[in-house]
Amino acid sequence: MTGALIALLAAAAPPVPPAPVPLHTIRLGTSGRVSAECAAFTPDGKTLVVGGGAFMGPGQLLYWDVAAGRPAHTHSDHTLAVKCVAVSPDGKRVATGGGYGEVKVWDRDGRVVAHLDGHAEYTYSVAFSPDGRYLAHTGSHLVVRDTATFEPLPGLTGAVPTGPAVAFSPDSKSAVVTFPYGKLRLLSVPGGKQDVLHQTATPGLIHTRPQYAPDGKTLAVGTYVPAPPPRPYVYTTDLWEVSADGLGRKRCVFPGHHLGRAFTPDGKYLLLGEASLERKNRVLVRDVASGRPVAAWEVSGPGECVRCIAVSPNGKLAATCVDGHPARVWDLEKILPRAR
Repeated sequence: MTGALIALLAAAAPPVPPAPVPLHTIRLGTSGRVSAECAAFTPDGKTLVVGGGAFMGPGQLLYWDVAAGRPAHTHSDHTLAVKCVAVSPDGKRVATGGGYGEVKVWDRDGRVVAHLDGHAEYTYSVAFSPDGRYLAHTGSHLVVRDTATFEPLPGLTGAVPTGPAVAFSPDSKSAVVTFPYGKLRLLSVPGGKQDVLHQTATPGLIHTRPQYAPDGKTLAVGTYVPAPPPRPYVYTTDLWEVSADGLGRKRCVFPGHHLGRAFTPDGKYLLLGEASLERKNRVLVRDVASGRPVAAWEVSGPGECVRCIAVSPNGKLAATCVDGHPARVWDLEKILPRAR
């Protein structure tokens, strides 16, 4: 093949997009493998709250000034690593959960305003209802609290053994929780009436980390099912149609072990963070309507897990938290120029 022909073919090939470079790298602590485990943007998008810490503690909480690209303040008031974080709809409160079942509520300046008992070895999920009236956290069972007093709601607290996650519907009238033996449950709030959203006969199937799309019409749920050796489980992320009456049809099934998940604010895309020990971990972007892949980028080396993804309220930024690594902030507009 002549040099001219090789040059012509090379010119005709589409250019390979460069690997994205994070806008910010956010480090928790100054020594050792201090992981960023979780992150959430405030409703105004001006602050990113990042939680994590070393394996044996203390837990770290950092408020990051997005515009300035530097920490606003940091705190070490959790005994062990912070595993989950949520920001109230008005941006005035931050809830965190971690080891020993600790649940704390903070003000915007980083002062602890409430120390709560998570009733668990670990608290893996905290969530404010979109109307700001309730705070839910899960461990060995579900606790839902009134945010005016932080007292538990008796109709819900302790009544439902759950897995590690809870998600409120966008209208704040219900919450989806994981349940043992392949069940998803829909709980009315505050009454506590229970309906089985989905129950499968698949032996050993577990649902994880439910998350509503912004319009409340789609629910993303992780699943894992025991598999024959050498694979311990088969993992997927399932997209369901959902309404006040329960689940509709299953719209898409995305294979892979995805711990981090986040919808874009317009609900068009779902970002999935890989948890693969076999290859470099990536964030995968899927079109919600069609299920097709839109983009992907690597955020860490092999052997790590993308624990959390958070998308800013304007949809321009994404934050990722990876085992043993700092948090990173990415420019979604550059990563998804055609999709946006």
